[in-house]
Amino acid sequence: MDREKRSRRAQVHAVFDEPGLGRHIAAIRTDQGRRVATSRVPDRVVTVTEFPRKRRSVNTLTPIEGSIMLFWARPGSDILGRLEEAYERGDQKTLQEVDEIIAGQLVDEPIPTMEAASAAVLSSPMHFDVRYGSKVLSRTLTLPEGAEICFVVFPYNGGNLDDSAFAIDQFHRVGETVEYPTLLVKVPPRLSAVEIEAINAVPADQVGINIGEASCCPAVTALVLIAVALATHAGIWQEMGDQMNRVTLTKEQIAQLGPMATARELVALRREIFEAHGI
Repeated sequence: MDREKRSRRAQVHAVFDEPGLGRHIAAIRTDQGRRVATSRVPDRVVTVTEFPRKRRSVNTLTPIEGSIMLFWARPGSDILGRLEEAYERGDQKTLQEVDEIIAGQLVDEPIPTMEAASAAVLSSPMHFDVRYGSKVLSRTLTLPEGAEICFVVFPYNGGNLDDSAFAIDQFHRVGETVEYPTLLVKVPPRLSAVEIEAINAVPADQVGINIGEASCCPAVTALVLIAVALATHAGIWQEMGDQMNRVTLTKEQIAQLGPMATARELVALRREIFEAHGI
């Protein structure tokens, strides 16, 4: 990772260390209570099992095994339809084109202060939380002004999930009806036979442990991090993918842990990789 990308990541983390975080959280929660709440499922869900990779590719959108990506875009944009087709067909060219759109919308944007990020959420016509069943995966997401698309990433151990259990909990400002179209992309990891056996033993009513919360969202708006992280991911994307592919547990570890703890550990190890890269 080059010095500029390290510097921007450090600046992002510094934003979350600014004083007054509790005040901003309280203001957002109070505002949320005044909004009209609705809930819906993601518009599209794609599972990527194989995807051709280019050597030395720095494409932010190349799927990382052991992750789930949620994209949302400006209403009326065709960008999610293009992404859906690209993931279904293994189309690197289209992913590269969309990646350039993302980089272009953020390249000259300064990292916002917590004050500015909070103000953006409070003035947004709609912000939303992402949930799987009763498990909140990320909070207070919205689309930054001038952006066409954003996304957030969750760690995933490859176990069973019910697509209908994903929910977008929307909080509309009174009089506003805007909804962001959404695309959920599931990328199962490579698993050993004993790992597959363990996660398949997780009871159907407990499969929420197969997906983890976004590491970038400490109970306040992820807008701050999303607005800059998309521009900084590319330089570390390949490194992250390589590390995710090396996540594994031995037969002895699995026997000691049992199915439930194994499923949690496979998620936790992947989440630690996200956190180590500031994502």
